Amino acid sequence: MGKTRTVVDIDSGEILIIPEPKKPKKGGWCRMFQVKLEQLSKDKELRGMPKDIFLYMVSKIGYDNICKVPQVKLAREFETTPQYISKIIRLLKTKKMIIEINEEGAMKSYKFNSSYVVKGKLDNDSEIDH
Repeated sequence: MGKTRTVVDIDSGEILIIPEPKKPKKGGWCRMFQVKLEQLSKDKELRGMPKDIFLYMVSKIGYDNICKVPQVKLAREFETTPQYISKIIRLLKTKKMIIEINEEGAMKSYKFNSSYVVKGKLDNDSEIDH
């Protein structure tokens, strides 16, 4: 058993020993795979803005390996048009680096192929062919 703490049940007056809550994981890290980084660096279609967009999106993924940054925000961040961002997103999807997730009533999100990058543990990554 991990660390515990003692608390008093206000209603009954009973003294309880409960597990101490786990501290939330700190963000700011992910694993990238060297073989895929080499492929990314040599891919002529991904030079310049496409690579920059991919890396920016990687910087925004959560522990579910999903990026939830709207295309309009990407366009603003990179001083380009939403249409150009859409073209880059299509390229990344074609290369099976990401897949688009459409949740009802939510903005588009993008799940990253775990053979490129992983943030935390992935339980099910079968949606993307490696």
